[in-house]
Amino acid sequence: MESSGQSPPGMITPKTPTLQAPPNPNAPSLTPLLIPEENVELRSLEYGTTEHSKSGNALPSTPFIRSPDAYHHHPKHVPSALRAIWVVVALPVISWAYLIFCFVVDHKAVTISLWRMDTSVSHLNVIKAGVTSLSILTITIPLLPLKSLLGDLQGEEFFRVLTLKRGGVPLSTINQVSTSSYGFIDKMSAIVRRQSSGVFAGAFVAGLVAVVASTLAPATLSVQVVQFDEDLRAFRVGAVYRQSVWNSTEEGVFTLQNVTERTSFAAVLPWVETNLKVNYNWESPDDADDGSMFAVPTPLDLPVHATARYLTDIITYKPSCKWHKPDLSNLSDSLNRTANQSYGYIPDLGWQISIYAGDLTTSDSTFKLYDLSPGTGLADSKVKDANGNSLIDGSSLWHISKCIPGAGKCKVETNPPWVRVGNLVINDIPTTTFTTSDGKNFAVSFLVCRPNESVETKEIKTSPEGKITVVQSETVFSRQNNINRQQARVLMSQALLGLADGLRYSGPNPHVDVDMLGLGGAAQLQMLFGNEVASKTPSDLQFVVRPIQDLSKSYGKSLQSTLKLFLDGTLAQGYVPGRTIKDVLIFTTSRPHLYVSAVIFAILTFFVIAVHFRTPVPQFTFFSVASSLSRSDVPSVFEDIKHRDGDHIPERVALRELRNRDIALEGYPGLSPTAIRLR
Repeated sequence: MESSGQSPPGMITPKTPTLQAPPNPNAPSLTPLLIPEENVELRSLEYGTTEHSKSGNALPSTPFIRSPDAYHHHPKHVPSALRAIWVVVALPVISWAYLIFCFVVDHKAVTISLWRMDTSVSHLNVIKAGVTSLSILTITIPLLPLKSLLGDLQGEEFFRVLTLKRGGVPLSTINQVSTSSYGFIDKMSAIVRRQSSGVFAGAFVAGLVAVVASTLAPATLSVQVVQFDEDLRAFRVGAVYRQSVWNSTEEGVFTLQNVTERTSFAAVLPWVETNLKVNYNWESPDDADDGSMFAVPTPLDLPVHATARYLTDIITYKPSCKWHKPDLSNLSDSLNRTANQSYGYIPDLGWQISIYAGDLTTSDSTFKLYDLSPGTGLADSKVKDANGNSLIDGSSLWHISKCIPGAGKCKVETNPPWVRVGNLVINDIPTTTFTTSDGKNFAVSFLVCRPNESVETKEIKTSPEGKITVVQSETVFSRQNNINRQQARVLMSQALLGLADGLRYSGPNPHVDVDMLGLGGAAQLQMLFGNEVASKTPSDLQFVVRPIQDLSKSYGKSLQSTLKLFLDGTLAQGYVPGRTIKDVLIFTTSRPHLYVSAVIFAILTFFVIAVHFRTPVPQFTFFSVASSLSRSDVPSVFEDIKHRDGDHIPERVALRELRNRDIALEGYPGLSPTAIRLR
């Protein structure tokens, strides 16, 4: 420093404070700026030189005073580094961990262990809602740093588009980018018009993809209850063995055992299950697609509401019924029932029926079921086939007869206990007329119902609703030998005998006179005429025989109900393999959602990693904009337009006047001083 005492240029002496006045003497007076008495370094600045500044309407720029300590205190970069790691790592790690778990669930069962798990529908819905909420949270966490990254890219777009497009960018585009309300339509418009950077276009697409990801990915994972087999065990089930029904004694005489005393009770089951909708034991299985029905041995040691599956022999049958016109020419009409039992014939079957004429003519209307048991020997049956052998094919045989009114021979009382014979309608079935010795004419027909049975080994499933299901499959299982086919045939012929006992066993019937007419009890009436017979008084009731298709199905259902009593261990018991089933809660995935989500997150992961290596540009902040405008002509031009003629022109009007002007950036951010200028 020289001895003259003058201060070097750019330095203020610490002796006395210095007052700075406005450069324009015509400007209003201002409060002086007091500079403290300390050594500071001033930065060279340029004051504004607009027309308004010349006229005194603008203030000079205030010098920037930098503290010496600013050179020695650098900001810590640890938070920014952690933020960069969080942005780059969070989305790939968390999202792919979720997707990998979903892929594992898609290929193997992943169980959920809950204390005292309840598999009811309401509780399951709560669990599903909880899993969905966790999935949404898991997907939202990695999308949060992506949202922050997209915000950074939008904040960089102001300087990035100026940096990439050195020739200039329309003022309207730059003005939209600089607004916080830069919306979806504006972004798309800028991308379509190619007035945005490639990074910004990628960010726009990534934002749309992220919306799709936030919708599809949480829906990928869910839960459901599935059934798992427990260890193999032996189930005790009902059986029909070789001599369970038709037993051969040591003397060579065949006798029925365990069946006759049970048929009376079995006869009520069709009525109970049809009218009261109450199942005996397990609910009967549904029919097969081809109309076949099933008689299934039931497990004896499982509660009705247990879930299990087991292999067993079952009786599969496809019932069919047909009316036949008999040949009664050799039938003797005698009052001596024992001595004059004679034979009727069914010509188209070749059957010979041992019958007493009084069975046809006791009442003006009869419907009777015949006992087709083999009796005490193979040739001692009331019904024999064309070869004279006992009929043991599982068939059931009824005859129906009706007195034909004429010559005053039929009863015509209108009061109970008799029903007028005109109410019985059998016009659509083939009949033969039989004339008694006293001149009565009876129309007679025989109904033959055959089960067309077979014994098969099937997989059976039981459900908590108490229903048995026969699993239909092409798999051929080994015989379990708990049902003998020949014995099953005899059983099917005997199972419905209780229906012939009328009111005593086959269900209640309010119309006592109906049974007195010989038409049987409620169960038999419903099989032959339908359920309407129990809802009307005899004088109003029309006994119209059902169509043969309905009659065949009704016969099959009645047979199915009665056989349940004989296949529940009453006749015999056997052991078959089976497993109990327990409910297990597992995770499930939607495969289409999973694959689409994997593709989406692969795109987002690639995008996040790629933009991490983008060219750095400043964020749109007050500091970065102010520093770029320090040597710019933009403020003066905008101020001239805004304050033209002393009026404040609205922004939209000012932009309209500058619509043909572009904004360009001189210099490179981070490498050289920058300035925003109009072109």
